[in-house]
Amino acid sequence: MGSVLLGFFADASVNPAGADGVFFGSGGWNLLGEQILAVVVVMAFSFVVTGAILLALRAFLPDGIRVSAEDESQGLDLTQHSETAYSFSERG
Repeated sequence: MGSVLLGFFADASVNPAGADGVFFGSGGWNLLGEQILAVVVVMAFSFVVTGAILLALRAFLPDGIRVSAEDESQGLDLTQHSETAYSFSERG
């Protein structure tokens, strides 16, 4: 959201190397378009790379990326990290 809003609120007087946004100067619709394009490209890249990592993990891990039902019911803090994050027992 912040990246897109930069296209509206950017002010070249704050950063002379930058450009004015829609609300400042000559109305930088070009900057807004560039910001939206950048957000879309980053989201697409992240989706593709995350998918590739997920497929690689599924291919190399015998049980996939999910923990066993027993570990899940026991609690991942204990089974994966040997820690207890919360103690629900009564104190005497």
